[in-house]
Amino acid sequence: MDITCGHCNTTLKLPEEKLPKNQAIRLTCPKCRNKIVVNPVPDRAVSAPSSHSSAKEVSSDGNSAGKDPFDFTETERETALVCEHDTAAKNKICSVLEGMNYHITQAVSQEDALKKVRFHPYDLVVVNESFEDASPEGNEILGYLNKLTMTTRRNIFVALMGTDFRTMDNMTAFARSVNVVINPKDLNQLGLILKKSLAQHMEFYRIFKSVLKGTGRG
Repeated sequence: MDITCGHCNTTLKLPEEKLPKNQAIRLTCPKCRNKIVVNPVPDRAVSAPSSHSSAKEVSSDGNSAGKDPFDFTETERETALVCEHDTAAKNKICSVLEGMNYHITQAVSQEDALKKVRFHPYDLVVVNESFEDASPEGNEILGYLNKLTMTTRRNIFVALMGTDFRTMDNMTAFARSVNVVINPKDLNQLGLILKKSLAQHMEFYRIFKSVLKGTGRG
């Protein structure tokens, strides 16, 4: 569902399947902070400023008072989920992604990340293999992503951070079922690393989809 802020005309994309049944919601525009009331009834996609007291409150980062795994994004921006416990590293990652025009969501825990990724198909996920003190084998976020169907998984670019990795080591990335591995010591080059890796990813799947189409399966 596309909605438009009645104050600044920003268009937002709202996953309709996550709307509460028979209940309006109130969220905050991420640009102008205007309160927007959204009626979940089909064909009423454009909303206007309102302070309707019966609407369910949803914060600008997509979380309601009931901790529902709800998110929305500007339609023209790709989305990124950041799962990093180190504050300095997290700030660096978010700064780079903001410069790449991603709409960024920060996970505070593995549980929080799982709620978000189950309800929103992020374009990019950046996750530290030891996020929330997880062991490499016990990282639930990676476990969930690796269980997705190939059709879903190939639309999510996963960047895995780890101190034991050699940045952009393709064999390690393949072994860990991610798209790129990054050593935190190379965070100063994160923008270049992501742009190069994303370009290679897009080119690979461009060829892949072309082959599928040629065999009648695309």
